[in-house]
Amino acid sequence: QNGTDSCPCYTVYVELAEKNSNGKTPVLRPLTDVELNALDRQVGKANHLYEFFRSNGRLHRIEAVPVRPGTFEKLRKTMVNNLGTSPMQMKQPRVTRDPRLVCVLEEGAIDS
Repeated sequence: QNGTDSCPCYTVYVELAEKNSNGKTPVLRPLTDVELNALDRQVGKANHLYEFFRSNGRLHRIEAVPVRPGTFEKLRKTMVNNLGTSPMQMKQPRVTRDPRLVCVLEEGAIDS
């Protein structure tokens, strides 16, 4: 939820695959406005309800939180080791409300 008013937004966590010029070091950066707008459009195309709420001002643009490399692997391990998820049945949840998983994502977030 956006802290400035009561209009909510979707928040997604992204682990960028981008490397710097040496080809080895991961680039840790926030998404640009162009990238956020493209993501917002794609989510709208995939989810018509999202597009409807965006078009009538009931949702803010999607928020993307970049995370450090390995964050989603740590999330997977937390699900298997602490939540009893079978490694063979493990699927990345679309909505994450479990505080232990949210904590892993927040700890992996980079400062923008």
